[in-house]
Order: sequence, then C-alpha cells, then structure tokens
Amino acid sequence: MTTQVQERIIIEGERYPLINSLSLPEDESIIQIKRKGFIEKSSNCWRGYVGTWEIKDDKLYLIDFSSGMYDVLVNLPILADWITGVGQVATGDKIQGSSWDITRYETEMHLTFENGLVVKTKAIKNNVQI
Repeated sequence: MTTQVQERIIIEGERYPLINSLSLPEDESIIQIKRKGFIEKSSNCWRGYVGTWEIKDDKLYLIDFSSGMYDVLVNLPILADWITGVGQVATGDKIQGSSWDITRYETEMHLTFENGLVVKTKAIKNNVQI
C-alpha cells in the first residue's frame, strides 16, 4: 500500500501532520464530487482530497481544501461541527515508517472532538524500537 498524503492541522500557529484523516460530511453540504470530465485519483490519496484544519478557541475549522475529485461548496474557513472522534496529531520526529507500514512518531497529541469542539487533549509518548 502506498503511504497516503497526510492532512495538516494548525495548533497555536504551529503546523503539524495529522496521522489519521478527519472526514468530511457524507452529505453534499461541504463538498460535491465533480460530475464532469475526467476525475483524477492518485494511489497516494485514496480519500481524494487533502484538508488543512486549524484549532482556534478549542474549535476545529477546515481552512483549506485541495482536490482533483471534489468541488468545495462553501466559503472556507468553516467550523467542522460534523467532526466527532479522535484526531491524532504528529508532534515529534518520525521513528518508523515506509510505504508499506504505519508511520510512528516519538510524540503525538490525541484530540477528542465532539461536534467540532475539543473536549479532551492527551499527549502520547511512543516507545518503539526500530
């Protein structure tokens, strides 16, 4: 499996890679699949888009979106109130990874969201030997 392009998140002015992707709504309220012409899909981005997110005042915003597969239907930034779950943020150096396995980082931040609000933050220290 090809390593997937990571989304990004900005926290207190610092840009970090997201380990897991934050999903977009299943309805067509934010994005719509392009219906005309050739739609390009890459093996390094099966979800078809790359989002840039930002935490401001404990709220999650989608601030940028790029895709050859979808059109954005709203003006950005937008409060990501559809997000409920955990976002895993890489805060340390990469300690393991290749194009066929999972990348690990020395430290991570796990952010728990409920309707786009940060309700819990947890710092993770990985002890992985290569």
